[in-house]
Amino acid sequence: MQLKLNKLDIVATVLIAILALVSIYFVRGLNNSGGDRIAQVYYRNELVHTFDLSDHAQSFFDIEATQGLVRIESKDGYVRVVDETSRRNICSIQGWSNSVVAPIVCLPNELFIKIIATDTDSDLDGVIR
Repeated sequence: MQLKLNKLDIVATVLIAILALVSIYFVRGLNNSGGDRIAQVYYRNELVHTFDLSDHAQSFFDIEATQGLVRIESKDGYVRVVDETSRRNICSIQGWSNSVVAPIVCLPNELFIKIIATDTDSDLDGVIR
């Protein structure tokens, strides 16, 4: 059985591909906005530690979380969970991050690491009209 595409199928495929490429461009632009960043470590929705990611020195932070000790490392503008106590090691599998759009989340230990760009021009998150 041979698959036949009509003109509408081809146009729809091209439009979807263009939309996907434009979306990737904007998400990367948001993520790579440059400037200084900080990583905030939250345990049970309370801020427990802050890493300055513009400082490229290696530093560690240990926290006793829900399922045991979690070790967090900051180095060269990135942050990661080095070691944690959980069944599937979800946190450490996520690897290094400096992305403002993709936090490191460790639900078994009720911990997350949020990255924030510190050089924004204003405190506005959005505009409603």
